[in-house]
Amino acid sequence: MIPENIRAMLDAALDAGNESDVSTIVKYARAADPLSGDAVLA
Repeated sequence: MIPENIRAMLDAALDAGNESDVSTIVKYARAADPLSGDAVLA
């Protein structure tokens, strides 16, 4: 399960079509919350 605040950031980056921002958000989301890290990649 992805925390709501992380999901909102990912959705905004995806909507903007900015792959670099998506990668950065995923990188730091996984570092900040390793337990939900795999969900971010799904």
